[in-house]
Parts: sequence; structure tokens; C-alpha cells
Amino acid sequence: MASLLQKLLGTITGRGAAVVAVAKPGPVLAELSAWAAAGGTTARPTAALAAVQARMATVAAELAGQRRQTSFRHEVVDMDAGELVKKISSSRRAQTIVHQLAVTFKPSRVLELGSAFGSATMAMASGLAAVASVRLDGIELDPWRAGIADTNVKSVLGDRGAVHAGSIGEVLPGLVREGGKAGLVFVDAVHRLEETWAYHLCMLDSVHSGAVVVYDDVDWSQDMTRCWREIVATPDVVEAVLLHNRWGVAVYRCVPATIRGSSAAGPIASCPSSQTMTPDNPRSRAQRTFAARVWPELK
Repeated sequence: MASLLQKLLGTITGRGAAVVAVAKPGPVLAELSAWAAAGGTTARPTAALAAVQARMATVAAELAGQRRQTSFRHEVVDMDAGELVKKISSSRRAQTIVHQLAVTFKPSRVLELGSAFGSATMAMASGLAAVASVRLDGIELDPWRAGIADTNVKSVLGDRGAVHAGSIGEVLPGLVREGGKAGLVFVDAVHRLEETWAYHLCMLDSVHSGAVVVYDDVDWSQDMTRCWREIVATPDVVEAVLLHNRWGVAVYRCVPATIRGSSAAGPIASCPSSQTMTPDNPRSRAQRTFAARVWPELK
């Protein structure tokens, strides 16, 4: 049997895929890595997660037979709303991962980019219900989906949780200004390189040092895999693991714009304001070129 050190610093193989692949080892994600390597992502759901899954089954049943024009796999389609719930809601494994992160780190501030119908939102919320100071905000582009997700998260957290309708580029800066920077973020929005890199740039002003950010579907395409690797390679990320070749989990540090791109060591307490994250005011010449292409996609 592999030693704990091997489990934390190497790749543990499961049924045909890596369970844990550590890209940047460190102490913050050590417990998560050990939990996943021991089969935590496939364990029987807790009562809280079973309730989330039951709620999503109810939502799918209630919407069955209703036709909706909505976004699906980066296209606008007309499809059965009940089937859409089944197809785009976070998987049970994703729910388990974000729930475990919520339980482990107990962040008081949580953000979600791409809430869909609120399955992962509720999974995180159920791990934080006992945290009196918690504030969880999600963003979902489709207003009718955001309304359902909002109802779902409020069923767990009451007024401490909400899902907001709108684009990430327009909604996120206000959420950060009003509610503060996050300690946990789940990113499950548009699965393309440009948008995902833009989400990473948004994180630099939206999280505090030591925050954990989860990127879903990094195996969606070669571009998504490339983007995950680029994110991990930045000095903004100090620890990173890949779970089941699909969920990229990163620990961020916040580096002021004045030294971004340098090799400065150690966590720095604060980042510049989210208001600096615009195509007209990027942090570097390279980011200016990239932001000019990416930002219109977020508006």
C-alpha cells in the first residue's frame, strides 16, 4: 500500500483514472488529497448530501415536460427543462468534493460562478449551515435557472445565501465589494479556455490569500486542460491538485499588481480592488492582450 507521503505527493490511480494528481504540493490541500485517495469522493452520501440529491430529483420532476429556450453546452437550445436539470446539474462526486471543502475549511465567504439549478450551491451550503457568519453568493446567467438555484440555496442557508442572475463580469465585482473576498470558490461556468482564464484573473481580486478555488471540467477539452495547467503555473497558485482528472483544486495567494509576475515569495494579505479588472486597466502587457479578447465574452 502506498505511503501517505506517496499519496500526497504523487498520483494515486483508481479505476482507469487518477484519483489524486498533485501539481503543487503543500499543507493546505494535504487533508483533501488524503481524503480523496482513501475513497472519500465515492463514499456513501451523508444525510445532508442525500437531501441535496433528493431536492434536485424533485426539481427535475417538477420541470419535466416544460420546454425552455436556454443555454446548453455553449449553445442556445430548446429542450425539456426536466432533462436539462439532469444534464447540467453538478454530479454527485462534484457535490461531495465541494461539500467536503466547505466542511474542512468552514469559510465565512463563498462564491460560485455558474450555479445552474443550485446543486453544488446546496452541497456547499449544507456543509456551512452551522457557520453563523457565512455568506454564499452564486452567479447564474439564465434568470429562470438563477431563480430556482436561489430558492434552493435559501432552503439551506436562508438569507445567508443567494444566487444572482447576470453575467459574471457584471455581477462579481459588486458581490466582492459588498460581501468581501472569498475563502472558497466553485467555478463551473463556460468551459472554454478564454473564459476560464478570465475567471482566473477575476479570482485575483475576489479571494483572499489561502483561498481554495475549484475549477470543474478541466478535462472538457484540450484547451481546458491547457488552461488548468497555465493557471497552476502562475505564481498566483501556491498549491494545486487534480481530482479524478476533472476537478482542479487550487490554493491562491494575492499578489499586488505592482509586483505581479515577479517571483515574490510568501502570501500577501490583500489584492487590488476588483474595479481594476477591466480591459482598459489590466495588470500586465500580456494580460492586456488577453483581456481585450476575453472580456467581451463576459459582458
